[in-house]
Amino acid sequence: MPLYVLLAASGCVLLIACMNVGGLLAARAASRNRDFAIRIALGGGRFRLMRERLIESVLLSSAGGLIGMLLAKGGIEWLIHLRQDMNRVTDIRIDGIATCFTLAVVTICAISSGLIAALSVTGNMLAGLQEGSRAQGGGRSRATLRRFLVATEVGLTVVLLVGAGLLLKSFQRMRSADVGVPVDNLQTLRVNLPSARYSDPVKRIEFFEHLIASVRALPGISGAGLVSAAPGEGFDGDTEMRIMEHPPLQPGQGLHFMKRGADPGYFQAIGPPVLKGRTFAPDERMERANVVLISRGAAQQYFPGEDPIGKHIQTVVGEGPWEVIGIVGDTRWKIAQPPQPTLYWPLYGNGYSYATIVVRSLHDADSLALPVEKIVAQLDPDLPIANVMTLREAIGKSTINSQFDSLLVLAFASIALVLAATGLYGVLAYLVAQRTAEFGIRIALGARRDHVLKTVLADGMRPAFTGLIIGLAVSAASVRLIRSMLFETQPLDPVVFTSVAGLLLFVAIAACLAPAWRAARLDPVQALRNE
Repeated sequence: MPLYVLLAASGCVLLIACMNVGGLLAARAASRNRDFAIRIALGGGRFRLMRERLIESVLLSSAGGLIGMLLAKGGIEWLIHLRQDMNRVTDIRIDGIATCFTLAVVTICAISSGLIAALSVTGNMLAGLQEGSRAQGGGRSRATLRRFLVATEVGLTVVLLVGAGLLLKSFQRMRSADVGVPVDNLQTLRVNLPSARYSDPVKRIEFFEHLIASVRALPGISGAGLVSAAPGEGFDGDTEMRIMEHPPLQPGQGLHFMKRGADPGYFQAIGPPVLKGRTFAPDERMERANVVLISRGAAQQYFPGEDPIGKHIQTVVGEGPWEVIGIVGDTRWKIAQPPQPTLYWPLYGNGYSYATIVVRSLHDADSLALPVEKIVAQLDPDLPIANVMTLREAIGKSTINSQFDSLLVLAFASIALVLAATGLYGVLAYLVAQRTAEFGIRIALGARRDHVLKTVLADGMRPAFTGLIIGLAVSAASVRLIRSMLFETQPLDPVVFTSVAGLLLFVAIAACLAPAWRAARLDPVQALRNE
């Protein structure tokens, strides 16, 4: 889904750029409307005039495509540097297929933009001569075409801005979401014991016990523990269980639990509250590891209206049973996912050969990474350590895709907003230039300058407002397609829609203000003399 969203966003920007170029070429053609009409009257072919417009568009688009390829090369290098975590990121390059696709897109854009300008010179010859006066604005039909292009640009820009606003709001809520434990001053390190040297379960348990005991002896820490996967670190497997005190379940109706292995000091170190019962005892290991803790969500969902403490659960295939000895707070296995029913069983009795060390510091958690690494090296110099980062950094890593997608869509939306503002300014500035004599006569006959200012502003804001209404309507219908990418954010968020409308109107007024002010400050004598 994110790739389709980014593709749609880039397509919108490309379409806006094409309409912008087409509108500018149409304005350029309109300024030569009288010349084209005279050439047609003298026997010039309409097809030849259209061909000239297409050639001009192709040359401009080719130059733009070449510059775009150079920018794309730099953008790919930036992406490779920024997203080293992405799979096969170094394989991203501009190959022959990408080059051919780019050439095809440039050709389509050139023809589309050229046709807009070409069709503007194929009207009635007499009408072209009659509309050749600068006082007529280069033709009412041609002005309508340019206003339509601007309204379409504004509408597409609104769609991009709404999408970017929703993704950014979703990302901000994701970053501030509660994972179930305090994330400050918490360092994590991942250890994976190779099966060749740690095939004996007793040897694995001895290593983990010596490791965590040495870590807890370090100065400046308030707690340390081991867990198979820390909150926000990702999926660590699930299991299908049944409650032995409940009636037998039908096949396929087992109770699904996220599973975690933890040592006795984990819950004190990382901080999920023990709501009821107790945690693991030091002697509940190996053959006595027949107890489990469950999360609050699991207790509410699978033990409604009853006390889970003392109940027994086992897998649907008959493994177990395990006695429920406590209830702990919910945690998120992934920041963008709601808490899932979770069970914890002793790490020292269920075959774990890997664990994440979690160390809570009294001050700076980063300062604990090197001492913990030294302890691991002392126990086994050949043992690699992975994912050395604070829990806040780990959570940030898990949200990097959402951050990247939202910022990229925001960049597309910003480019679209600049293009739409440029198009609106260009159209209005051209119309003001074409109507210089008209405004000069109005002012000479006593028209108030503020009235001229309001007239030009209204003329420019009309297509902008039309595009805004259409864009908001299209956005309301299309944002449901990105619902799966939103975290605790409604697709029809009123704050986002209102903010986009306000921003668009502000930019549109700013783009229209300069031409309107220029029209209101005209010197009628100079305007008529130039005419």
